[in-house]
Amino acid sequence: MSYLDNDRLKQVFFLILIFLLGGVLFWRFTGFIPAFLGATTLYIMMRPLLFWLVRRKKWKKALAAILLIFLSFIVFLVPIGLFINMMTAKIGFAIQHSTELLNNIQNLIEKIKISFLNAKRKISKFHCSNNTLEASVL
Repeated sequence: MSYLDNDRLKQVFFLILIFLLGGVLFWRFTGFIPAFLGATTLYIMMRPLLFWLVRRKKWKKALAAILLIFLSFIVFLVPIGLFINMMTAKIGFAIQHSTELLNNIQNLIEKIKISFLNAKRKISKFHCSNNTLEASVL
C-alpha cells in the first residue's frame, strides 16, 4: 500500500479543483456583490411590511411582493434617476464652460492667497507689538 492511495489523491485533486473554481467564480462576480447586498437590504426592510400585508390584510404573497417592488422602485430609483439626470446636465454645462470655471477657480485661489498673506502680516505685526510692549514693561 502506497503512502497516498489513488482514492485519496482523487479526493484532494477534486477539492483543489472545487476551491479554484469557487475562487474564479467569486473573482468574476465581484461586480454583483453590491447588487446582492442591496437586494438583501431591501428584503430585510420590506419583510415586516410583506408579512403585515399577507397575515393581517390577507393579501396574496405575489400581489404583496409586486406592490412592495413597485413602492421600492418609486421610493429609491426615481429620486436617484432624477438626481443623476440633474447632475449630468450640470456637469455638461461645466464641461462646456470649463475655461470660465478654471479662471474663476484661479481668481478664488488668488483671493485666498492674498487674504492668507494679509492675515499672516497682521499676526506678525501683532507679535512684534507684543514683544516691544513686553520689553518696555520689563
